[in-house]
Amino acid sequence: MDKEKQLDDLFRAARSQAPVQSFDETKSRFEREVNVTPPSGGKQGKSIFSLKTLIIMITTLSTILITLFVWKGNPQTNKAAILPEEQKADSITNPHLPDMPMDDQQDIPRIIALPSYKKQVSAETQQVYYIPVIEDDTSSQMIPSKSNTTGPVVKDEYIFPKLTEKEITANHKKKKQMLKALERSDKKIYSLVPTGSFEYEGKTVSLQSFIIQRTEVTNLEYRTFLFDLLIQGRKEDFLKAKPDQSQWSRINGLTAFAADPLEENYFSHPAYNEYPVVNVTREGAEMYCKWLSQELAKFVDQDKIEQYNDVRLPGRVEWVYAASGTGSDYPYPWKGQFLRNSEGCFLANYKPFENSYFDDGGFFTVKVDSYNPNSVGLYNMSGNVAEMVYNAPNSRKDPGTAGGGWMNNAEEIKILGPDPYSGKSDAHPNIGFRVVMTVNHN
Repeated sequence: MDKEKQLDDLFRAARSQAPVQSFDETKSRFEREVNVTPPSGGKQGKSIFSLKTLIIMITTLSTILITLFVWKGNPQTNKAAILPEEQKADSITNPHLPDMPMDDQQDIPRIIALPSYKKQVSAETQQVYYIPVIEDDTSSQMIPSKSNTTGPVVKDEYIFPKLTEKEITANHKKKKQMLKALERSDKKIYSLVPTGSFEYEGKTVSLQSFIIQRTEVTNLEYRTFLFDLLIQGRKEDFLKAKPDQSQWSRINGLTAFAADPLEENYFSHPAYNEYPVVNVTREGAEMYCKWLSQELAKFVDQDKIEQYNDVRLPGRVEWVYAASGTGSDYPYPWKGQFLRNSEGCFLANYKPFENSYFDDGGFFTVKVDSYNPNSVGLYNMSGNVAEMVYNAPNSRKDPGTAGGGWMNNAEEIKILGPDPYSGKSDAHPNIGFRVVMTVNHN
């Protein structure tokens, strides 16, 4: 107790004692000692120099380690560094989701046509499989892993998404909007390309007037089609038409950090509603056109049915005529020879440089109404996605694409540029489509 009392007395005396040096004097002395260069070979100077060096090294290393830890642990920061403003990370759900107002998520149908995967190892063969997982369901189709392992593919019955009453109602509403726009040739959705002639490959070609969708078919439009197939009980058609989202991970140079969220979200998440549908086969695109034609026939008055033709994919000549603004002699859908405007902004979504996808403002695809439309009112006739066409008139036996996409270079996105996907009919993340319909009435 006596020792404790003595300590208390000493602390009270210390608190009441006036400082020997003022703060300014201490600060001045500290600055002099820090700035003095220690004499070479001096024992004391060497000690001070080593201490200063050690402090600086520890501080620097700590800063670097903390920065790396925060940067690695925050994929949203990484993504924002390479994506344009319109594609910055969604801070709530996934760093690869574009921004979307919360109101847009209400009553929007969502389908997981190709679900998320969980890994499973076969007990018999030790083969690694990825099993699709659908909301509120267990397993569906077992798909081999992306490794080069061999072994039998085990398939179970595919478990289809279960639509709620709210989703069915929303899907019917969207379908009605699509049919009404087609019936009226709504100028917000379709552009009328008038009858005319132009020079194509050294010949004069004449075309009948047609309407063409102003944008590529969107994820929401294609998802509405797939939902309607399920509502009608057409499950076999659904399986044929659904996108193969695993194609994202097969892109050379695309890391799992970018590919995995695209596989899981690109087609199903409402944030991508207005992005072009990709990874669908040509058969799937043709089924979409046929579905739209059949549903239109049910929708319009029967005394007007003769005014409408089938919805279809465009022929290459039609596509070129529309992309060029009815025959203008420019390499791209806009006037001029360049891919940037006077302010240095890119005019299309493509691959500006080797192994560089985001310099033009889009890391992969962008919304279907991005950039400026051409003189006919069509968006992204060059770039974004290569669009399905038929090379031979009135024939489905010669498939091709036109306009190039986000994975193509400046030469491949020209109106008359080379077709990297000539003859290709299977799914690809750089291929989408838009629809046309020949016009019978004025």
